[in-house]
Amino acid sequence: MKKLGIILVAAALLLPATAFSQESDSFLFNHLGLGVSAGIDGVGGQVSVTMGKHFQLRGGYSFGGITTDNVPSFLQSPYGKYVAPYTSISTDGLPDNVKESFRIPDGSTLDIGGRIGVSQFKLLADYFPFKSSSFHITAGAFFGNSHIIDVWAGPLPCDPAEYNNAYIVLGGNRVGTDPDGVIKADVRLSGMNNIVEGLKPYIGLGFGRGVPSGFMSFGLDLGALYNPSGFGLYTYDLDGNSVLITSDIIVHDIAGLSDEQIAESQGIIDRVDQITSFGWFPMVRMSLNFRLF
Repeated sequence: MKKLGIILVAAALLLPATAFSQESDSFLFNHLGLGVSAGIDGVGGQVSVTMGKHFQLRGGYSFGGITTDNVPSFLQSPYGKYVAPYTSISTDGLPDNVKESFRIPDGSTLDIGGRIGVSQFKLLADYFPFKSSSFHITAGAFFGNSHIIDVWAGPLPCDPAEYNNAYIVLGGNRVGTDPDGVIKADVRLSGMNNIVEGLKPYIGLGFGRGVPSGFMSFGLDLGALYNPSGFGLYTYDLDGNSVLITSDIIVHDIAGLSDEQIAESQGIIDRVDQITSFGWFPMVRMSLNFRLF
């Protein structure tokens, strides 16, 4: 009887604790997770908290490339502020007025490069419809730089003293180089949000938990950024102002194009226009998350 009494007392003490443990999952912000991520938006980190049984909140930061000159020379592109794969193209096939405008000599080459993803913050809410599954539906926003893709060409293979005189007129704008002789362009939001600069709403789905049920969890997210005004391809004039590039500008302002080059240029940029005006930009991201408590 004495042993039975001890068992009953222990059970009475443990039951409330067990009930509290089960109910604790219903509390807000009672569990915390840390993670690292990599995807189209770049690499970065995130902090996650639970918000009841079916919701988690994620906040993080990602950067889509190293934007510093303090990197080993073998990692640098010709334009040292960008670290990304690049290649060289022959300038022989460029229209004569382009070569003349940019002071490009015959038989030369031009280095080009680009990167996807830029430095930005994110705030995402995950909804887990099934308690036993890590499948989730996500909504939130990325905000920061309005650029999505950066591309560049240069430095121009001409005398650096000619950089200030190297430009071409596109759509009535004198499009030229920066002081280092580099022509830059980017895909960005066509309209700037008046509340938060570069605000990009996000919706998607995936698997994995920012706050794992165990010690560690692998995550996969598939979704898209949305901008009602769409995205556009821009370059810069000599005063640093943005210039929207369209197929009409390419066809009408670049002389010396053959019919085949006109059709090819117009077809490519028309397809870019169709994609960017749609307003959706796909996102794929993987993460590795750890539960702190």
